[in-house]
This record gives sequence, C-alpha cells and structure tokens, in this order.
Amino acid sequence: MVWQTSPSSINVRDLLETLRGEPLLGPFRLTVFCLIEGAEASRAGSFELCASDGGTSQCTQACDVARETAFKSAISTGKPVIFRCPCNILNFAVPFHTSSSEPYCLLAEEISVSFVVPADQTDSQASQDPLVITPSRGGGMERSEAERIAFKIQRLLPSMIQSTLAVLSLEKTTQRIKTLTDISAEIDQVETSDEVISLLCETSAILFDLTHLSVIFGEPAGNGFVLKRVVSWPGESVTPVANKIAEFLRQNSGGKPVQTREDIEILFPGTTAQNAVCVPLISGDMAFGLAAFFEAQFHPRDLLLLELLCAKAASRLLILKMRREHQQEAAFSTRLVTMISALSLLRKREEVYQNIVEMASELLDATCGSLMLFDERGENLQIESAKGMNLPLARSLSVKVGTGIAGRVAKSGFPMVVNDIEKDRRTASPNRPRFKTKSFISVPLKIKDRTVGVLNLSDKSDQGIFTENDLNMLTSFTTQISIILERAASLERADMLEKLAATDALTGLYNRRYLDERLEEELSRSTRHSLNFSLMLIDLDNFKIYNDQCGHIAGDNALKKVSSLLRSSARDIDIVARFGGEEFMVLLPDTGKKEATFVAERIRKAIESHPFPREASLPGGKLTTSIGVSTFPDDGDFPSSLVNAADIALYQAKNQGRNLVIPFTRQANKDNIVFL
Repeated sequence: MVWQTSPSSINVRDLLETLRGEPLLGPFRLTVFCLIEGAEASRAGSFELCASDGGTSQCTQACDVARETAFKSAISTGKPVIFRCPCNILNFAVPFHTSSSEPYCLLAEEISVSFVVPADQTDSQASQDPLVITPSRGGGMERSEAERIAFKIQRLLPSMIQSTLAVLSLEKTTQRIKTLTDISAEIDQVETSDEVISLLCETSAILFDLTHLSVIFGEPAGNGFVLKRVVSWPGESVTPVANKIAEFLRQNSGGKPVQTREDIEILFPGTTAQNAVCVPLISGDMAFGLAAFFEAQFHPRDLLLLELLCAKAASRLLILKMRREHQQEAAFSTRLVTMISALSLLRKREEVYQNIVEMASELLDATCGSLMLFDERGENLQIESAKGMNLPLARSLSVKVGTGIAGRVAKSGFPMVVNDIEKDRRTASPNRPRFKTKSFISVPLKIKDRTVGVLNLSDKSDQGIFTENDLNMLTSFTTQISIILERAASLERADMLEKLAATDALTGLYNRRYLDERLEEELSRSTRHSLNFSLMLIDLDNFKIYNDQCGHIAGDNALKKVSSLLRSSARDIDIVARFGGEEFMVLLPDTGKKEATFVAERIRKAIESHPFPREASLPGGKLTTSIGVSTFPDDGDFPSSLVNAADIALYQAKNQGRNLVIPFTRQANKDNIVFL
C-alpha cells in the first residue's frame, strides 16, 4: 500500500483547478495523493519535495514519512490533519472521496517559508537527523489558522467535487454529442453495410472506452434470422444463435438498450462474459441484428447516446437495403425482359423447357432444377427438362398429383419455400442423397388460372437457403413464362398443322404443293445471287408389277421405306418430296449438275442394296429406281422447264435399261425435248 500523486484522472485535475481558485488556499501549494493497493512506490509528482522561497529544495526522506503518517491519520479519522514537516513547513492533509473507490488526500503546503542548514552539518547528516534542522524564520501562518482553513475546505470539498464532476460530465457529454454528430454525417456517406458496421464498432469502442463488443448483422427470413456477418471487436469471438437472436429482436422491437444477464449464454453460447448490454439495430419495422457490449457499465445518458448511434447505423442500413433492392429490381426487370425476349424467339417446346430451367436457376443462383408438366391424363407429373441431373433418368421419374412436394404444389396451386426439409412441418422428411442442401423452392406454372406444371429449384451455389425474396423473383418469372408455354404449345400445334398441310400422309415427305412453293423460292434466290440448283426426278422401276404381285399394303410399305432411304441419303439442305404415285423429287440448292449426279447415284445404290419383301419376283430380282437430273440455269429458266428436263432424262434412263442416273443434256435430247 503506497501513496502516489494522483494519476491522470481528469476528475482530479479539474478539481485541483477549482481548488486553486479558492482564496483560502492562496498561500498554499496543492497536490492530490491517492492511496493505491499494491502499487509500486513512486516519487513522481509536482510537490513531493519541500521548497524554499528561493526555489532551493531542502526536503529529506523524513518529510515523506511525515506526510504518509498524516495521510493515513486523515483517512482513518476522516478529519483534516495539520502538521509541520521536518523542514518546518506548515502542511495540512484533507481526506475526501470521488466517484471511484480509492481514498484521496488533498495536501496543502505553505509557500512562504525559508530555512537554513547549520553550517557545521552536511546535507547527508541532515538527512540522517532532520530534527536538528531549524527554520531560519517562523511560518507565515499560525497552526490554528491552517486548521480553520483545513476544516472549512473539507466542508467545501463535496460541493466542489460535485460541481467539478457535473462540469466534467457536461463537457464530456457535449464532446460525445459533437462526435456523434460528426460520425452521423460520415455514416450518411458510406455506401456499404460493412462500412456502417465498422464505423459503429469503432465509434462505440472509442467513445465509451469499450474493450469487448460484437455486432450481429443479418436479416429476418420467415420465422428465423439469417446471419450474414458477426463482427467481434477487438477480438472476442461469439457464436450467436440465429433463432434466439430473432426472438430477442421480436421482443425488443423498440430498439432500446437491454441489460442481459440470465440470457447471455442463450444468445451467445461460449462467451465468458457475465453480462452484456444489447442494442437492437432496428429501423422502422426492419431488424438488421444487434450490437452487444460485454462487461460494460453505462450511465443512463451514455445509454441514450449509444441508442442514438445504433439507431443512426440501422437507419443507414435500411437506406442501403432499399437502394440495393431498387437496384436489384431494376436489374431484375432488365434480366427478366432479356430472358423473356430470348424465350419468345424459341419455337420448339424442348428448347423452351430447358431454357426455362436454366434461366430460373440463374435468377436464384441454383445449381439444380426441374420443370414438371402434367401427363395427358392429368394424373401425374413428368420431368420435361432438368439441370444438375441426368435428363433421360429424370424423365423416367413421375410424381402422382397430390403426393410429394411437387405433387402437393401442383394440386394446391400454391408455391412452397422450405429452409430445412427435415425440420419443416409441411415436409418433415429426410433429405434426399442427390441434393447438397436441405432448402428448396417449388412453384406452380399456370395458364389462365389452370395449373399445368411445377418448377423446382434446389442447392444454391453458396449453400444458402431460399427466401421469400427468391419466391417473389421466381413468381415474377413464372408469370411471364406461363405465357411463353402457352405460346410454345400454340406454335407447335400450328407447326403440326402446317406440316400436315405440307407433307404427304403416307410417306411423311413434303407434298407436291410444298415442293412447287420451294421451287419458286429457290429459282428467285438463285437468280438474284447467280447460283445453281438441281432437280432429281426419281421413279421406282417396275413398281406396278410389285404392287400387283405383292398387294397395295406391301406397296405402301415399300414407298415408306424408299422415302426413309431418300431422307437418309439426301443432304440436310435438300428438299425431298413425293411427286406423285411412285415418283419422288429432290430439290438440291446451291448444287451443280456434277454434284447432283453424285448424290443421285448414292440414292440409286441405297435403294438397290436395300432388301424389299418379295422383290425377287421383279425383273432383275431387285426393286430399283431410275433418276433424271436437271440443273438451273443450264437446263431451263422456269420450274416447269426444269421439271420437264428432269422428266426427259428419267425417260432416257428407263429406255436405257432402268436402274440408272441420267443427267439431262440438250444434245442427247434434241429430237425429244419440248420446253413449255
């Protein structure tokens, strides 16, 4: 236990300034000492040594002993002690207390004293026996006067301390308010949530001299709370429980600071703190989390300032959230328009289905998804397209309407968002092995209030859960794609009708009407671009004999097989049509006579080598074909002239023994051809 000059306590420094202004203490030097348990001895201090009028110090260690004795006596009795130190300087010690627990003593040392050391003694001798030191003159103040002043100062000290502390508190509060004003302006300028949280942490720690605090940041989700970030500053780690945080925020929606003792382990498992002051970060009806200040004691006015700081941070978080949502809505609208525009360009239902799954997955950052539609009977759901799973395997799966998650969504017509499939009371089933997470979303697809299928998404790429915001985005998307689905179905029906109108009912090849239209188009295109194109007129040899001997059913089957051989032997750009009876025609765009003859020969060989039932009864023992070839513009400038040229070449192939390819030439046909 040692006495030290008062440490850097702003309270005591301000008190000294007040005491120095007291007229009664004018003749005294003033120092405040504090009795500190277990502190090391220190001689640092402005007035530890006695001083003469001339400024030459003659204080000895005996003076320190006299002071310490006086301090102890004053503290123990609670009364001032008046004494003269061994240097014969008049002192008095007045005990008092501040708001802290350590006892203090005011030391008043008379200034107007000078003394001398007898000439026959050295300084060291004087230090060993200070009592032999005698003053050169008596003190300027009587002991009784000093005693009167000391007792009066003791009576004045409480009011002086209170006044000093009040002024100090006002100044500190004023300074903190100014700091909060400046920080509020900075908070208004930051552009991210992380910056808001960092400013909140730093300001709280510095302004209120905190050592352990945490900020739990997130957002409500259904009945729970999604933790986005936990900031522990400057180093204590906490593990908050999301659902407990959510419950705490619901119970303290007013945003007022709450002293937490009993619930601290529930909110922050693993913390060693005994108590915490928790301030909800709430603005309007939106909760962003809470700030927790561990092992901290706050004056009511500081709690109010802390509440204002947290409210300001929450307000900025709300503004940033609204701004992000506005930007996301704008970006989402743009993406949605782009996606719907891309979907509207697709004609095939398979492409539409697959793009729907891909686009929905992109919107919600999902790695797995499926599109399920009702079967013809409307009793089961079948997967039409999928992501994250084998499509043929997925298509083999079916779900009865009313069973399973997708089946219930299809039956009810209402969407379903699940955070945890194993804990949600609506599902309460083990997670399936093929899924990485336990969260999914399933929405019905409707056309004019009629449910036609279900869109399912699961496994976010960041392993997160699906939220109500995800559902809103997906619902906006499905509302638009329902129109696309209806359009795709209409287009497919129209394409089917168009195909029926343009194809031959028996063979499935294009019919004569469609061929005439394409022939006119190709003639116009080739004329504009100075291109060639060719025609092949194909006739089955001895087909009347085959039809009479084998019957019309066998004849029809033979025509179907020939049609299939023509499609497989022709090129993708070629138009294969049934010209009439057992005759076929092939239109070959951008093709000269030499190349067309090569393709015709390939077709002839394919038909010759293919087995047909009972063909052995035909002349030559095989069902074969003869082919005539004509080319634009060498063999005609009009469709009719080109067809006529191919027919003449075919007639020549028949005359020369059948099963031949003959290209049209004017010289070989000068006596037979008649152009129309």
